[in-house]
Amino acid sequence: MKIGLWPVAAAAMVGLIVAAQPVDETRVVVSGATRGYLAPCGCTKPMSGGLRRRMATVRQLSLGGKALVLDTGEFVTGAGPQDVLKAQTVAAAMRTAPIDLISYTQSESRLGAATATQLQELVGGKLRSSTSLESAFSLPRPVIKGNVLSVSVETGAGQARSWREVLREVDEQAADERRGVVVLFGGERELAAEAAESFTSPVVVVYRSKEDALTEPIRVGKNWLVTPGDLGKTVLGFSFVYGGWEKYRVNRLGPDVHDDPQTSRLYRQYLKRVGDAGLFEKLSRTAAQGFVGSDKCQPCHAEIYKHWKKTSHASAMPTLKRDGHDRDPDCVSCHSVGTHAADGYFSEKRTPTLGAVGCESCHGPGRDHVADWKQKTISQSAQTCTQCHSRQTSPNFDFLTYWNKVKHPVGKTGGKPK
Repeated sequence: MKIGLWPVAAAAMVGLIVAAQPVDETRVVVSGATRGYLAPCGCTKPMSGGLRRRMATVRQLSLGGKALVLDTGEFVTGAGPQDVLKAQTVAAAMRTAPIDLISYTQSESRLGAATATQLQELVGGKLRSSTSLESAFSLPRPVIKGNVLSVSVETGAGQARSWREVLREVDEQAADERRGVVVLFGGERELAAEAAESFTSPVVVVYRSKEDALTEPIRVGKNWLVTPGDLGKTVLGFSFVYGGWEKYRVNRLGPDVHDDPQTSRLYRQYLKRVGDAGLFEKLSRTAAQGFVGSDKCQPCHAEIYKHWKKTSHASAMPTLKRDGHDRDPDCVSCHSVGTHAADGYFSEKRTPTLGAVGCESCHGPGRDHVADWKQKTISQSAQTCTQCHSRQTSPNFDFLTYWNKVKHPVGKTGGKPK
């Protein structure tokens, strides 16, 4: 009897496998919006995102190259020397990953034609835009994998072709071939909804947003609007199955995601290039503001100083040094005192007492107060803290909660004015 049941059980098992993985299912993976955020940053846990985690997740979700893998571009937000180094690092990392199409956006274009051409070479020709003025990147032919085709369009001024015209052509092609469409759309939600409404073919429009990724897609009839959110902190996955969109999932890049080894090597090279170029030392500075360092506060405020030394603020610079970011302009300003001023932090050797989140980070330059104790310093406010503890770097930051961890005793506490 048991032998007789085996074929039935086996057939049922095969049926389950087929039902779970339809033969005409095309898996789609979407990430992007790096915007210069190459590594997890912040002092509130869990820190999320970063290029190393993202490339590891993209590799995992690519199903060995079977999935259609897309990136929305926007490597950086500026056009300075560090932005160029960042964009080159992002491009080099993406070349090693199984990515099929990367949007060529205004962010890449602002870096200049020479750099844009270099980025195209670094990514192995994967940068595309069907509306761009740049002839090297004007490739209106969609990328096709499985039953899905994808195209990247920009909506800003100065485009060689109307995005509406391009999408009409894409819709016609998809309808003829009975395919689904994924549009990497260079615009915000309102225009994206217009684009989705114009399609007769099943379409997912991936729009740009500085908010978090959507927990559920916005539905426009049978079509979807989705966004990977801001700063490359999530990777989206969904499927085109039997003529419709299913299996939407947001993969968040938290600390449980291990770094991709190849991207880690590229990131270490990036940090070395930033240091070798002396980008922090070349930052423009204002005139001297009167910074003296927290050690000057100790004689009259011994108890406060003792309390401060036990906080994580006092070890802010060693934290950066341990991770190799101690010469990174993006990081040093929030881990030291006065990097905007001529007498602010320069280096561990030159200005050792300013290499921390110190007294003057909250109370302002202390020179006048040290010279005459009757000259009062400013008092901190929540706005002072959120200059560094922003939504991007510290999404879970709550002023009252974290203030209780660092607030010090009040009064002169341990010494007499000189």
